[in-house]
Amino acid sequence: MTVVHAFHVPYEAWLKSDDVKEYVRTEAQEGMEAFLAQKELASLASRIEAIVDEGETGSVIMRQFERTKSHLLVLGTHGRSGFAHATIGSQAEALLSAVNTDVLMVREPRP
Repeated sequence: MTVVHAFHVPYEAWLKSDDVKEYVRTEAQEGMEAFLAQKELASLASRIEAIVDEGETGSVIMRQFERTKSHLLVLGTHGRSGFAHATIGSQAEALLSAVNTDVLMVREPRP
């Protein structure tokens, strides 16, 4: 099982410092570690390959999907709708139409 966390450096064109990129990468890595530390994942820990990869979400997911030749793509979504969905777009929706395999979309739990 491969778990992928895609990240990008916000305003990268203006923030060219390697320190900023390393800070964002560290934040992404810590987020991945916190996710994997959940007790619900303890029994799967030895079967998980964790990837923290820089780039646009869709490109990172497709690159890793092609590398692993997976038979199932599971995507987490933020569940945006209405105006936010129309203006921001949906990475998960775009990926859904880009892959030729089964896709399971999991919405973020509601508070």
